[in-house]
Amino acid sequence: MAECRERGLPLVVRGAGHSCGGQSLGEGGVVLWNRSDVADARLEGDEVEVSGRTTWNALEAFLGARDRTPLVMPDHLDLTVGGTLSVGGYGVRSVAWGSQVDRVRSLRLITPDSNARWLDATDPLARHALAGLGRVGVIERVRMSTAPRRPAVRWCTREFTSLAGLAAWMHWVEAETADNLWIDAWHEGDTATAEWGIEAPDRATAKAATVPGPPPQQDAIAWHLPLRLHDQRSRWVASFPRHRRLWVDYMLPHGPFVQLCEFLDRARIDGSPSPNAVYVLASRLPPKHEPAVYSPSPWPMSYGVGAYFMVHPDRSTAEVEAALLRFADEARRLGGRPYRYGWGARAPQDEAMTELRRRVGAEPWFAPLSPPSASRP
Repeated sequence: MAECRERGLPLVVRGAGHSCGGQSLGEGGVVLWNRSDVADARLEGDEVEVSGRTTWNALEAFLGARDRTPLVMPDHLDLTVGGTLSVGGYGVRSVAWGSQVDRVRSLRLITPDSNARWLDATDPLARHALAGLGRVGVIERVRMSTAPRRPAVRWCTREFTSLAGLAAWMHWVEAETADNLWIDAWHEGDTATAEWGIEAPDRATAKAATVPGPPPQQDAIAWHLPLRLHDQRSRWVASFPRHRRLWVDYMLPHGPFVQLCEFLDRARIDGSPSPNAVYVLASRLPPKHEPAVYSPSPWPMSYGVGAYFMVHPDRSTAEVEAALLRFADEARRLGGRPYRYGWGARAPQDEAMTELRRRVGAEPWFAPLSPPSASRP
């Protein structure tokens, strides 16, 4: 960072998990690739301190060996802690625990003026760094809460004929407060599928438990939820080799969430390009918690809708881009907030961000704004 500042070279930081739309690319400058498969972490009581470059896979293994687990993990574990904290960070446990940025206790931020600061999560600078897309510095280390490891999983499923039907059904999660609840749902082809259940310390506890929510169509016992979901996501992405990933996600309260899902159902019937998959999730804001300034999920319960297009490299992306712009326009019309890791997502830029960047020496070389490009794979 000091070298780039001295030479006036543009510098952007890439943490795996916030660059789907090319946000961490910079022309004529330097990209700092901030990723490690070795956990740089230490556990004290229920709190883990971990480097931002550590992957969630490495952190999960580190904590699992100590009978702990992160409260919220992404479904794809090759992402980095700092990368997902730069956009929000969600997973199937978000229905109980919220986003990853909601669960940070403190962070060490390296700012462009060469200062390294430990900040409480309530500090104004920290609240702009979390979900801030790397605009005020590098999230170098964080301290987060953990939970007891629960390797047994009650796995319930239910199918729906429409995405909107699934969205309306999900409203029951708002009345549930179990801290071991998880939920995951998607639409692919002609079917929408919900997966949900509880995590437990052992098979007997999982089997004897009453699972929250409506009766499932199928109910089974599985093991190691984070690893199983990671395997599902990895296999799905690998089934589209060399494809361009144009993914857009928005977060909304439940009513507008259902309306946005109805919009996607109508678009499919009308013959618009259909996403290869639509993923949905729920995220509960912790009680009395002040969300990060740019958090995509500031409501008591937020619902995410992600339209995921995988475009073959021999095909134009023009029709998909137009469809995603219509989707984003509708999401904004309904009051949705963007999950900024995806295609077309723009970095936060308002008066508060401008002033903070000035104070920490970020202008003009550090994380300069550049328009997202759909041509980037």
